[in-house]
Amino acid sequence: ANAPNRPAPGPGELVTPTGAALLAELAIFQQPPMRLHTIGYGAGQKEFEWPNVARLWLATAPGAGTLPSPSLPAEGLFIRGDGIGVLPAQAESGEQPKGYFVQLETNIDDMGPELYGAARARLFEAGALDVWTTPIQMKKERPGTLLSVLAPVDLEETIATTVLRETTSLGVRIHPVYRYEAQREMRTVQTPYGPARVKLKWVDGKLEGVKAEYEDCRALAEASGLSVRSVYEAAQAAAHGELGR
Repeated sequence: ANAPNRPAPGPGELVTPTGAALLAELAIFQQPPMRLHTIGYGAGQKEFEWPNVARLWLATAPGAGTLPSPSLPAEGLFIRGDGIGVLPAQAESGEQPKGYFVQLETNIDDMGPELYGAARARLFEAGALDVWTTPIQMKKERPGTLLSVLAPVDLEETIATTVLRETTSLGVRIHPVYRYEAQREMRTVQTPYGPARVKLKWVDGKLEGVKAEYEDCRALAEASGLSVRSVYEAAQAAAHGELGR
């Protein structure tokens, strides 16, 4: 279930197998947007080096009840154990329009430009979903670079450690984020130069985009001696022809 865990010293069992299974399946391990109503605490009888206290928050998710939210759908969300928020109308269909992630950022002004490529490669190897840089202005008017990384929630510590190891950064900021996602479908179409995969983009059950896969087009272009652009256009045309668009 990719549930993050952190070993802690202590006598006896700290969590039951049933409790661990429930947390791994149901918890998203970060606080979603919510309107807090009340907080409750309960103290255990065992003595540990840390407070043996459990805390429960009761809240309303944006879009549920009377809480207005311009950024979330009115019918609210079901939160699955893998961190994906699913709209009630889409829970039965299996669509996954919303995903929870963490975004890691750090400002750098003392690293050679050639090292960013190496850091980017290591971050992708560590499981990052996306890595990008943005020019920024830093203190004493020095030009700098904002390094940003989008990653799954359970890889937060791994990605942060990779940033610190592969760059000159002394600290990493972490923000919980979410995104809405269109459905994606991969299909293979036949071009005059061979088969190529295309990615279909679906929104609310409607086809909204078709894009040929670059690597397939590049391989066919090398084999046929044509430009990648020519093969790409042929793959796009084949996809539109099969889809009747």
